[in-house]
Amino acid sequence: MASEERQELDSRSEALYERVLKPKTAETSIEVPETPTSNAIEVRNLDFYYGRRKVLEGISVDVYQNHITAIIGSSGCGKSTFLKALNRIGEIEGHVNVRGTVKFFGQDIYSRQVNVNRLRRHIGMVFQRPNPFPISVYDNVAYGVRRIGAWRRNLDEIVEVALRSAALWEEVKDDLHKSALGLSGGQQQRLCIARALAVEPDVLLMDEPCSALDPISTMKIEELLRQLRSRLTIVIVTHNMQQASRVSDYTAFFNTDESRIGQLIEFGPTVKIFTSASNSSTRNYVEGRFG
Repeated sequence: MASEERQELDSRSEALYERVLKPKTAETSIEVPETPTSNAIEVRNLDFYYGRRKVLEGISVDVYQNHITAIIGSSGCGKSTFLKALNRIGEIEGHVNVRGTVKFFGQDIYSRQVNVNRLRRHIGMVFQRPNPFPISVYDNVAYGVRRIGAWRRNLDEIVEVALRSAALWEEVKDDLHKSALGLSGGQQQRLCIARALAVEPDVLLMDEPCSALDPISTMKIEELLRQLRSRLTIVIVTHNMQQASRVSDYTAFFNTDESRIGQLIEFGPTVKIFTSASNSSTRNYVEGRFG
């Protein structure tokens, strides 16, 4: 390829990268202000039930825009449930009951007027284990874009930009039409991130995205998160204290009471949580004394 053509393609890809990841004004019912506010998500007095079973109680926390927030705590304390409450995906798992408020750029996501599918477009999610569809790499990335009819732009370009944004393009550009199931575990997880990024979310929720990956793949995911931080708001659940301290700006520590109901014990800048936490339970957890 001639150098002039290569430069033109690089310039076009860079412009597309800016456009795909840039926070945007949302559609009906979910509106993102043009002037960013400090909070992407505000949670106040959240009680969360699966059926009659109370899983979370009294959660109040701010998720700051264009920062990474880590959710830590021992198994069974409601970390993943909290994450799923932020884009209502928990409703897929069964009947839920919610008290309190969860606001996305000032709008209550549990309002009856909210279009849940549009909400989940703006607040995407990546799960613990990679879950690529049994179709090609290309079609995995394009899947959500086609579903929402947002491919007035060139779909090839959207797919390329999403894969570049997930630091995967160079590894799969010659195999776009091969099955995604042939990728390694780390590549599959980055493919799932690319699939989420392709529909231009404002917030990305990640439920232990590196727990099933090898150290090299984990390092690539962590580096990717640091790169995305300037464009996205990220909330990550992790059992890995080192990972939380490496990648996050803020940390929320969850624990349970005697009734096994999850509660937010402490929230603050990650440096403070890991060096001078106010609560003794937080200090004991991050120092490895339990959990």
